[in-house]
Amino acid sequence: MTDPLVFAIDPGKTAGWAIARGPEQEDLLAHGTATLPGHRLAACATVKKLRAQTRRKLVVVAEGWPGKWQSWKTALGIGKAYGLWLDHVEIILGVREDHIVRVNPARWRNDLLGAENLKDTDPEEKKGLAVAYTGVEQTDAAEAACMALWAFSSEAGIAAVQEALGKMARAKPRRS
Repeated sequence: MTDPLVFAIDPGKTAGWAIARGPEQEDLLAHGTATLPGHRLAACATVKKLRAQTRRKLVVVAEGWPGKWQSWKTALGIGKAYGLWLDHVEIILGVREDHIVRVNPARWRNDLLGAENLKDTDPEEKKGLAVAYTGVEQTDAAEAACMALWAFSSEAGIAAVQEALGKMARAKPRRS
């Protein structure tokens, strides 16, 4: 089976997104940031175009909740940002929420970057690791690119993608 196309989203006030077709830096097809609805629409349009060109199945990977938040405002902000992306992903791309792969930042950083024990590391330093790994200069887009590459290169990522593809294959169409 051909590898899927992975659309990764790092939701936030400035959201990062990336599209990859494999585990290497040269497999990153597009990336960017989104702060407005038009930016999310443009990202989804890019995904649709690349999906049509490559004729690959689409898997969406989104950063999940790490479990502990610095504040309730952060939790609400991330939830709101994820919800805005979710609308676009479900309506424009046709990917149901229960088919989205969720990955915590600590998981993809550990699996992809070998970045264990970063709990006390400065957040900007963590973002710098993603920039260095991907070559993507904008930190939010670099983190999304890392998640997309994680989906192809770690055991956990590969397993999560295969599980999502299996769910999609078994899914019955939703009724409106």
